[in-house]
Amino acid sequence: MACSTAEQNDDAEGMDEMGVPDVARVASGVVDGTDIFVATIYEEDRAIAYFCGGDETFETHTHWFAGPPGEGEAFEHTMGDVRVTAEVTADGASGTLVDAEGTEHPFTTTAPSGDSIAGLYSIDITDDCRAGVVVADVGGETQAQGVYFCEQEQLFVQVIILEPALTASGGLEVDVELPEGTQTFTVEPF
Repeated sequence: MACSTAEQNDDAEGMDEMGVPDVARVASGVVDGTDIFVATIYEEDRAIAYFCGGDETFETHTHWFAGPPGEGEAFEHTMGDVRVTAEVTADGASGTLVDAEGTEHPFTTTAPSGDSIAGLYSIDITDDCRAGVVVADVGGETQAQGVYFCEQEQLFVQVIILEPALTASGGLEVDVELPEGTQTFTVEPF
């Protein structure tokens, strides 16, 4: 990734005022031919790909990849036997999710435009637990899918989105059916 240095011209073409490449910071979409929603986040010091599986893929394809960006506007992250690669542009990202069986799943994310609420919404519940919701514009309508997870417990639970509209704070309310009972959280835009 081209980062700002003292020698770089801050108003160089293709760069913002901080010297970060002119790419989509947050973008969302659906993995081709699956029920998996995906959000990509690209920042100066990190790149994230958040995959939230649906009814058919929740247990096998729900992953949160995070790490440093790679060379240029690209990144590659691995978690166990699962890998994601992506190229980021001003419009979003395109990449491939390679699952544990080695099957390649291409995806494209698109940066939100206009009044779209598309993107990634999340909240850190504790140091170990987080809830996240991917909102994507799919076929002319806004759809969302999310997960609550705790890394140490390896607990993954699909969230129930209570309101398709944003709260006054700009977040989304979700319910999570946990062993100790239903909890409601407001996930905020990433």
